[in-house]
Amino acid sequence: YYQAGVLEYWLVDARRGKVDFTILKRGANGFIPTPASDDSSIRSTVFGAGVRLRSKPGPTKRPVYNVTIKK
Repeated sequence: YYQAGVLEYWLVDARRGKVDFTILKRGANGFIPTPASDDSSIRSTVFGAGVRLRSKPGPTKRPVYNVTIKK
């Protein structure tokens, strides 16, 4: 991805109870994880917004995912 010029990419692991969400941004020599802000959102420079991904148990006990985008 780095050699192809990708500016950022997202990793989402929803295999466990809690969603693991990371945005990796292009750095000088590779990709760098973006720290979460105080409200648990992660800033995407590509979209110019903060993104928060959460899950909770749904009515059938399968997780329901919620994405919040904050400009």
